[in-house]
Amino acid sequence: MPIGRTIMSHQIFGNVSFARTWAEYKSGFGHFYGDYWLGLDHVSYITNSRPQDLIFVVVTRKPGDQDIRSHYYYNFKVSDESNQYRFTFSSEAGVNGLSDCLTSLKNAPFSTIDVNNVDTCASDFNAGWWFTSGNCSPCNPNGLLRRDLLYWSYNVTHTHWASIPDNYGIIHMVMMLEP
Repeated sequence: MPIGRTIMSHQIFGNVSFARTWAEYKSGFGHFYGDYWLGLDHVSYITNSRPQDLIFVVVTRKPGDQDIRSHYYYNFKVSDESNQYRFTFSSEAGVNGLSDCLTSLKNAPFSTIDVNNVDTCASDFNAGWWFTSGNCSPCNPNGLLRRDLLYWSYNVTHTHWASIPDNYGIIHMVMMLEP
């Protein structure tokens, strides 16, 4: 891993619940070498201190193998708590078939199971994330990681990402910030 990357979120084992409160998403939780959320205050500070790109790395299961897919969000920035941790970015690009998930969520407020800023999305998805009215979100990187599923079950509470080729299940999800 290149020097300077900051792990914002990491799900590899599925043994830490991401159905957390506002205070927990604000300060961070989990274990750095396992399932982990850095904390929105830290992300806001880092992304407002100097330009950062957000990189999603999604490892999907397929029969007998796995695929590594990525999506980049350039000049990613998260506001502070007084602005509900809304994010922006300048452009995006996918690698190996991972589609865009964040453009429709730009400037959306962050929500958690105890602070539903948009409808009941955080409760419905059983995770903290950025949501919009109506469809909530095309992805749920903070959902329950079901490493046992070959294909996504269409259960929005599970970790998922819109338009993964062949709808394979996710076995590992990482969000990284890179200067």
